[in-house]
Amino acid sequence: MILIGYAILVTLTLLFIFKHKNKFILNEKSLHKQWLFWLAIIAPLVSGIYFGAGIWSEFSLRLDFKGFSNFFEISKFPFGILALSPILGAFVVSAHRSYQTDIQIKTAKKQLGEAQEKNKVDIYLSKKKSIYEQLGYIYDIEQKKIKQLLTIYSKAYINSNEYNDTLNKNFTTKLNDKIKTLIISLNDFLNLDKKYIFYNKKETYPTQYLSFLLNVEMKVDSLSNNYSDIKNYLTFDINKSLISYFRDLVKSDDEHKYSSILYSMLLTEIVRKTYDIINVTTEVFTALYPNKNLNTYITYLSNLYNIKYNIEERIRQEQSFFLKNDNGDKVATENQNNHE
Repeated sequence: MILIGYAILVTLTLLFIFKHKNKFILNEKSLHKQWLFWLAIIAPLVSGIYFGAGIWSEFSLRLDFKGFSNFFEISKFPFGILALSPILGAFVVSAHRSYQTDIQIKTAKKQLGEAQEKNKVDIYLSKKKSIYEQLGYIYDIEQKKIKQLLTIYSKAYINSNEYNDTLNKNFTTKLNDKIKTLIISLNDFLNLDKKYIFYNKKETYPTQYLSFLLNVEMKVDSLSNNYSDIKNYLTFDINKSLISYFRDLVKSDDEHKYSSILYSMLLTEIVRKTYDIINVTTEVFTALYPNKNLNTYITYLSNLYNIKYNIEERIRQEQSFFLKNDNGDKVATENQNNHE
């Protein structure tokens, strides 16, 4: 009967636990609010008392030595069950402590992750803001600024979900290719046959002169497009194109000649625009990629600088030639006047 009654008690207890199983799962609350802890304490106590009551009821109470000896002898089993109460309670305490430690570790990791994520976002936004500010300080030779900071940044970087935008090699490759194309156009222009420049009137060699002038315009137009292409790629406004400048020079040529001085003026404008390309390319690259080597990515920029230097040398030669011819004409005029 004792065992049957205990089986019924255990069954009812298990049904209660199953019905309220969520209550018996360890959580972050304090130990005294853990149902599993109280189950571990109470179950052995109730079981021990239940079995002890069944055993003790069959013996009479004696308060002498023999009675106590007999009591402890017959109570080994219920006392053994009672002893499980602190042991099971200790297991639950240990499990709860481990659970709390795990929660604390997870919370600490979560807080650390959030702090790192916030720090990563702050660094990303700070870096981006700094780049925008540096780009905003850049002016070209016409005192024009970059029109679209967001556009040029989106060209220069590949957006990432990890707040760590990476350099877009396609941007630097395209810019490098555009400078290469400009260099080719510059060399084409500089390789023009200059002999017709130094004839004072187009009537001297009309066919050759007109052909030369048309060729010059084609080369200048190609150069003009190359300059504009680079400036547009870097989102700068274009004030006055090189081809417009050239046509204004031709219109101002009242004597219908393409003289050395006009050629020098055109070369000077080409140098100015070439310097502008070198300058804005360098400043934009430095603003976008402060830790990158310019010459590693824009390899043709040094070649462009050398061409600029060569054009400046040519300008000095043309000016020297013009002054020499001008002085020669003055001497010839004076000799003719003296002869008369």
